[in-house]
This record gives sequence, structure tokens and C-alpha cells, in this order.
Amino acid sequence: MTDASEQIETIRHEQAAGDHRLAVGVVAGAALGVGLGLLLAPRKGSELREQIKVQATRAANGASNGYHAAADKAGAWAHRCRDAYDSTRHHVVDTYHETTRYIGEVSDAVTMKARRQAEGPAKRITVTQPQPPVDQPESIRRRTGGSPESRIDPTERSKAVVG
Repeated sequence: MTDASEQIETIRHEQAAGDHRLAVGVVAGAALGVGLGLLLAPRKGSELREQIKVQATRAANGASNGYHAAADKAGAWAHRCRDAYDSTRHHVVDTYHETTRYIGEVSDAVTMKARRQAEGPAKRITVTQPQPPVDQPESIRRRTGGSPESRIDPTERSKAVVG
């Protein structure tokens, strides 16, 4: 950490501690004020003790109810967080498996392509149209409809080319 960030962190820590001390002081002052008010009130000792007992019971019940409400909310949040974690984990694992499968497929495709290239280009057989004989003049080829091979039946031509 840098010196500036350390100083900022120290100031924040001191402010948080100061806020805590302030809250403790407010609660202690309120309790002292209530106690002095009860002691100085014009009532008998038995009435005062009964009132203190009722107030203490109310405070205890309020604290207990507040504790149970907070515990219930914390449990609900814990359950929601666990559900979110499980769902996210499930999606991450599924994505991992899908990505692994995809990488395997790409790797196989690249390997196959490299092997094909290493074997050399594939030999292609091309079939070309027969050329007219060189000894036949152009004028005769036009009148007769081309070379003698072009007048062959198409089925016969395919046999002649293949054979």
C-alpha cells in the first residue's frame, strides 16, 4: 500500500471507532437519564420497583423479539445466498464442460487438417471436352456442327471419355 492509502485507511478506521464510541455514549446517557427519572419520580418504592420490573420485562421481550426477527432474516438471506451459489456453480460447471468439449472438437479438426496438409494435395481427375481434330478446317467444323466427337450421342460420349 502507498502512504496515502494507508493514511486514508487509518482515518476511516478512526472514524468507524469514533462512531461506535458515540453510539455507546448515547445508549449509556439514555439509560442514566431513565434511571434518574425513575428515582426522582414522586412514587412509593414498591410502585417504583413494580414499574422497573414491567419496563425491564418489556425491554427483554423487545430484545428477544428483535433477536428472533434478525435471526429469521439472516437465515432467509443465507438460504438465498446458498441458492444463488448453487445456481452459479451449476452454470460454471456446465460452461466448463461445454467449453472443454468445444476445444476438443476444434483440436481434432486442426489435427485432421494438419494431417491432410502433410499428406499433400489431393489428386483430382479432370475431364475435359475433346478437342476437334487439328486437320479439319474451321469452315468444315462450322458447317458440320463441330468436330466428329461432338456429334456422338451423349451416352456414347460419356462411355468414350470414361473408357
